[in-house]
Amino acid sequence: MNKMCQICYDLQNVVTIECGHNYCKNCLNNIFFKNELLDLENFICPLENCKRKLTDKTLKLFIEDYEKKYETFLQQGIIFGLNENEKLITCLNINCNSQFVIWKEAETLKCQNCKLEFCLRCKLAKHEGQNCIQALRLNQVMKTRVDFLKSVKNSQAQQICPHCLYVIERNKGCNFMTCQSKSCNSKKYFCFQCGVALENSESKSHYKDENSFHGQCKIKINGIWVEKDKIPNNDIPCPKCQCQDPLKSKIERNLLICKSEQCIDKIYCIICQFELNDKIILKHLENHVKKSDGKKKSRFGIFDLFKKYIK
Repeated sequence: MNKMCQICYDLQNVVTIECGHNYCKNCLNNIFFKNELLDLENFICPLENCKRKLTDKTLKLFIEDYEKKYETFLQQGIIFGLNENEKLITCLNINCNSQFVIWKEAETLKCQNCKLEFCLRCKLAKHEGQNCIQALRLNQVMKTRVDFLKSVKNSQAQQICPHCLYVIERNKGCNFMTCQSKSCNSKKYFCFQCGVALENSESKSHYKDENSFHGQCKIKINGIWVEKDKIPNNDIPCPKCQCQDPLKSKIERNLLICKSEQCIDKIYCIICQFELNDKIILKHLENHVKKSDGKKKSRFGIFDLFKKYIK
């Protein structure tokens, strides 16, 4: 015997919901969905003598591709089987957005996916030692600082010293700047045009045609300043990914530091093409020094590189 919808008496697409009553899928959609959103407050059997509270088992009966749409329901805050002291929450990290169930009265949240911690009262990063008002004020100060730095970056009269982070103004003169802040004490230099840190000896070599007034800024590739449209490929490719792009694969003495998507900051020995790590890099490079006529002065250069790349 065919089932009959107990609302429209139709015999097509009729399902039996978990309380045992029969309805067609079209009627169930019309009853429980408003503006394409599920009406959870009234998610009960429509029969007057029943009114049983329904669960996601019923949803699966009349929603096509329910499993695919389940994530959408979660984003609406819909979940079944929650206890009264539980709630569904979305990670406050916009790059994560994972969802999980937590205690309703919880004051902090540690995301199970991205591992970041947040305060659920003010929606900021967890702030031990500060109350929410203090954290909100500090956050506002930081936003103001960021906005200010953006305005400086777009300014033609101001630049940020890369050494001390002070804002420097220039009325006239060339782009090679000597920072006179108390921290730098006129011993640190940078380019006003692009903001890169410079040595005193690079007052001309950083600029096209050595013109620090109007020359375009060059890019430092493997220790040499080159014009942006004349960047040569590395003579030595990365041992693993064969990358020769000097903007991704940096060469310093006997080291090659590759930042390609495949390598991601891997360090290699140019001499033997061996991959190095923080435990073996110094000893490995020193072995090469001993084999090359035992020049002791090379040891200090290698040690400087070790300190620079291994933290």
